[in-house]
Amino acid sequence: MLSQNQMKQCENVLKERQFTLIRQAEEKNDRSLMLTEMSGELSSYDNHPADMGTALYEQGKDHALERHAEKELEQINEALHAIEEGTYGLCVVCGEDIGFDRLQAVPMAAHCKKHAAEQAENETSVDTHTFEPHIGLRDHAYKVFEDDGRENAWSDVEAYGTSTSTHTDVEEDEDSYD
Repeated sequence: MLSQNQMKQCENVLKERQFTLIRQAEEKNDRSLMLTEMSGELSSYDNHPADMGTALYEQGKDHALERHAEKELEQINEALHAIEEGTYGLCVVCGEDIGFDRLQAVPMAAHCKKHAAEQAENETSVDTHTFEPHIGLRDHAYKVFEDDGRENAWSDVEAYGTSTSTHTDVEEDEDSYD
């Protein structure tokens, strides 16, 4: 069980971090920019794709950092609520004491070491099918071309001309109005 001094020390660290995260979120809202503004241009029409890619990467990175900060702020608020209720420092799964050393390192910890490892494992487990939605589409596309009786689609496209043929090289359909 934590002493009053240890509890107060953890509460001060939590409130200080809470204040910092809230201040950062307010500053971020003040300077939020659109992609065109991030690239320094009024329009994205004449920008090089790499410039837009860099701006998009930065925007994605900012969103990921914001989500991380929001999650941390939520955990801090839960820890401060647990202090008010008198359940701070107790594992939410088994009810055992969370060591003061752990709370100094991670003041918003809600799990003992044993259950923290299980919680982290559950949060990071990934369904491998999530990252491969294109496989079914690819198989479908190949099946469409195989089932339509043509050897390949290029012959149909080539009938309208290529970059190396001229308009007169392509046979025109007698019923064509062009």
